[in-house]
Amino acid sequence: MNNKELPFGIIQACADELHRSSMNTRFLFLANLLAMLVLVQAAVALPPQMAGYDPSKQIRFSTPAGAEAKRQELVHFIWANGLPRNTLSAVTRNIAAAMFDQYLPGIERNLVAAVDKLDADITPYDFHSISYLLHPLKTNANNGRLVIYHSGHRRALTDWAGGDDVINRVLAEGFTVLVMDMPVTGFNTGHTIVLPNGAGVVTIAKQGSDAHREMFQKLIPALPDGTIFRFFLEPIVQGINYFLQAHPGAEVAMVGISGGGWTATLAPAVDIRIKQSFPVAGSYPLYCRTKPFPTFSHDIEQYYDPLYREIDSDGDGIADTAAGVASWLEIYALGGLGPGRRQVQILNFNDTCCFFGDAFKTYSNFVPGVVQKLGQGEWAFHSDTTHARHWISKEVINTVILPCVVGSADASQAPGAKNTKQPIEACGSHVSIGLASAEGGFQSGGFAQAPEAALDIANAPAPLFRDPVFDGAADPSVLWDAKEKAWYIFYTQRRANQKLPGVSWYYDTKIGIAKSTDQGRSWSYVGTAQGMSRGLEAESFWAPHVFEDNGTFHMFVTFVPKIAIKEFSGKGQILHYTGRDPVHWKFSDTADVGWDDVIDPGLVKLRDGRWLMVFREDRPQPRTAMVTSLDLQRWTRLKDVIGDRPHEAPVVLYWRSKFWLFVDEWRGIGVYQSDDGIRYARNSLILDRPGKRADDHYLGSHPGVALAGDRAFVFYHCHTDRAAAGEASGQSRDSLAYKRSSLQVAELELRDGIIVCDRDKYWRKK
Repeated sequence: MNNKELPFGIIQACADELHRSSMNTRFLFLANLLAMLVLVQAAVALPPQMAGYDPSKQIRFSTPAGAEAKRQELVHFIWANGLPRNTLSAVTRNIAAAMFDQYLPGIERNLVAAVDKLDADITPYDFHSISYLLHPLKTNANNGRLVIYHSGHRRALTDWAGGDDVINRVLAEGFTVLVMDMPVTGFNTGHTIVLPNGAGVVTIAKQGSDAHREMFQKLIPALPDGTIFRFFLEPIVQGINYFLQAHPGAEVAMVGISGGGWTATLAPAVDIRIKQSFPVAGSYPLYCRTKPFPTFSHDIEQYYDPLYREIDSDGDGIADTAAGVASWLEIYALGGLGPGRRQVQILNFNDTCCFFGDAFKTYSNFVPGVVQKLGQGEWAFHSDTTHARHWISKEVINTVILPCVVGSADASQAPGAKNTKQPIEACGSHVSIGLASAEGGFQSGGFAQAPEAALDIANAPAPLFRDPVFDGAADPSVLWDAKEKAWYIFYTQRRANQKLPGVSWYYDTKIGIAKSTDQGRSWSYVGTAQGMSRGLEAESFWAPHVFEDNGTFHMFVTFVPKIAIKEFSGKGQILHYTGRDPVHWKFSDTADVGWDDVIDPGLVKLRDGRWLMVFREDRPQPRTAMVTSLDLQRWTRLKDVIGDRPHEAPVVLYWRSKFWLFVDEWRGIGVYQSDDGIRYARNSLILDRPGKRADDHYLGSHPGVALAGDRAFVFYHCHTDRAAAGEASGQSRDSLAYKRSSLQVAELELRDGIIVCDRDKYWRKK
């Protein structure tokens, strides 16, 4: 979803509310809606005066000792005697199953063995908060690990905002889950607070955010310092205390949405026993909530001046210096700082409630750097651009939260799977941080990208390359090696010129390599990729996809452990190889993509830092399917990309702010476009008519893509001697004319939003 689509997401989100409203309130509702649309439209672009914003004065510590001193200052601001690690909630064990309908709708009962009710009494105020500890039915090592889920300001017990998906997924993995609400919200019905020294009883009459405003108004004059934050945070501390009694030293993770996201930000800053935290749609620094940004003025607990205060020290009208006990940026850093700790802040770019837009750009690179320099822990940022809602999306659950907490986003789908928890560095280093998750400064990966002068297509030969051994070069993948300043083409080395029965010339194939060191004006045969064999008697390698990432070369390639004779058969797998140069390869793993007959992988890096793999899935109608990964090894299954007509050989190019999917439809190359790399719409059909260049007299097949500067190119193979009518030509399938193929290249152009390709653009009639 791009930013221009945002108002439609908001209109949809508000339509139900309007429908439920009475006629007397609809005009007011529409007026508010229009005001909100103006507000959100203003929010999606970073104000020019913030382009050079320096957040460095918002974090006042530069050493681990200084950071710990700030943490203790924050702790003692809230608890005069320090964090209450020995205070326990009253517990009612094994409460009746009927409580699911009353208090936990949306939680799958068949995942839960037992439920304990925890009653946290904030003494001496006799203020009570309820939480529920869910013991998983599944028995494994994860039983001794706790995930706290905090639902924030939910208006109804059914309003989970994606939290039920989080809870059910981690329960299925065997985690114990502590489910929490904010004070005077959800299943927290306690609303009286006994003031100290006989000063009376305060009654909170309202619910949710309104209740919290009432609490601050009535309690701040009567309580010292930041004591009011005890009512929000101490139930979490008591819940951890209770769990750690039975599981000393256990790992604790925390996920929260909205007000729960605020809680999941502040609680880890004061309690280092929370090792991993994932606050969703929960906060912005104060300077991101005032002019020149939209004003997010709700949730009074996020504004308390003695705690968060910022001042404008340089007189430019924008707060830039921490002045309270702990600025928001200090709280962020403290949430991820410490041995084995991590915090990932998640904001919905098109959120219909709050903290939307790209104000995060002012700090999302700075805070990770501060934590990294301190040498312990990790802080990362993720912008979710996949929807326009105030919730925890399945995308975030599958690709950010679960890979970090569980270690494998698909582990819950594997019956009897063992505990697959990864060490702290295994997933956090792959979570998108900084600008990679938004539009500004985004650079994709997974395909060849070279300087514009690196490819002289006007003087490229036609055909571009013919395999000198078997004359069956097909399925090209292109690599630009910046160190060598050389182009490589990896291709399926079909055995076209061999007299072989049936379709066996498609099998027992290796991956051929061609190279150019003169801007593509000439190409030489390097040989075949080394180190590929799996040691089997029959091995067929097809359709490689090769790219370089951070100094490592990656090849994803189709592998069929069979040689077929009469007709195509044998289930394909996708194998992953790595290498330090483009010729020598080492087997890494078999990609688990959720289906057992797959070919033709193509990869691209998405805006949020994930890798997307598209591939042909062989079902009754071949179609493109896709998976995502943070580390190129553990893959999460997504929905189909396209299945409107049979096709193969999908490959994705990121060019001119869009993702372009190319597929071989056996009538030319179909082109689809997407804003997010996940959802595609039909754009055009190219290479569907024979060209005039030598060996280019047939349909273009199986594309590979590359960029040279801002120019885009498609590489493809062509069965030049086949008549355009195909089978009607009368050619023998055993003839060299039918079987041989050569490689070609053509330039892609974008005209009025449509991809076109003139394969004869550089044709010279001789």
